[in-house]
Amino acid sequence: MVCVLALLPILDPVASTAQTGIPQPYKLSDTSRFETGCFTLCDCAIVSQPLQGTFLLEPLAPGPLFNEYRVLDVRWTVPGASSISITGSGTYRLGGEVAVQHQMTLDLSIDGGSVQHFDSGILGTTNDLFPKIEIRIPLHGDSTCVDTVLVVHAAPAAPVASGVESSSPEPSISLRAVHANPFRERAELAVRVARPGDVTIEIVDVHGRMVRRWTWEAASAGEHPLVWDGRDGSGEESSSGVYLVRARQLDRVAIARVLRIR
Repeated sequence: MVCVLALLPILDPVASTAQTGIPQPYKLSDTSRFETGCFTLCDCAIVSQPLQGTFLLEPLAPGPLFNEYRVLDVRWTVPGASSISITGSGTYRLGGEVAVQHQMTLDLSIDGGSVQHFDSGILGTTNDLFPKIEIRIPLHGDSTCVDTVLVVHAAPAAPVASGVESSSPEPSISLRAVHANPFRERAELAVRVARPGDVTIEIVDVHGRMVRRWTWEAASAGEHPLVWDGRDGSGEESSSGVYLVRARQLDRVAIARVLRIR
């Protein structure tokens, strides 16, 4: 099934209504770590311990460059002879202007102590990773001799059947540019979905203005080609520049970037 913009009915190029989704349970993987020690040129050992637990990721209304999420109900532990309890909440965002980037900030209480602010800063990532999250979050941004760092590797919690947890599901949607990027007349992309159903496609410029928006039905799971002819919702040629292509199915969003040259 090929979805071609030029063949679709003209839609009003207005910003989409803000949408939020149901919080998705996430579980930390075995590679998540709680690390303390010297992460700069200071001379001291780094102690790395397992980090276990769960949190919720709640999608918020998409922004012009980033899709925003709330991180809720953080319940983590560092197991051992003196188990450490970590609780709190924060934010996560995924997007960027040219390269795909993400950032997680967390306000956490460790063993009931005062709340401390962890911030990963804006880091590069890959489109194929999400909804899995792999990110390094320091307490002091590596600006002090001794720091505490959370290495968070997490994925949506698998459904439970008959009391047995299955393996993590594959990402429900992904999007990639496959040809002609930068492009002049048409950008070719591929949308992969894990299940059939309606998919909403949005073309947004770097200033957050909605260029075009439409919904089509993926008749089957798998990869579907998508072609954008460079026109906006009124049928006019769009100008040169970077555009964000967003594909949304239910509460999952994938992002790709294309560059038009005229």
